[in-house]
Amino acid sequence: MDGIVITHFDIFHQLRQGVENLISKLSKSYKVSILSGDNDKEKKGWKLFPVGATMIFDQNQLISSII
Repeated sequence: MDGIVITHFDIFHQLRQGVENLISKLSKSYKVSILSGDNDKEKKGWKLFPVGATMIFDQNQLISSII
């Protein structure tokens, strides 16, 4: 109304079933990392990754293919 925003949306990502268990098992034998095109807004929600895990956000296909 009159140029005033009266709506706000928060979108939360949900992991697929079994991903948390998979990361837990893998992290016992491997160094796990995340490479994501999303921003790091929900980085705090990625507690299922072990402390010190590499987390790289805001990636695009061009950058990701080089890494």
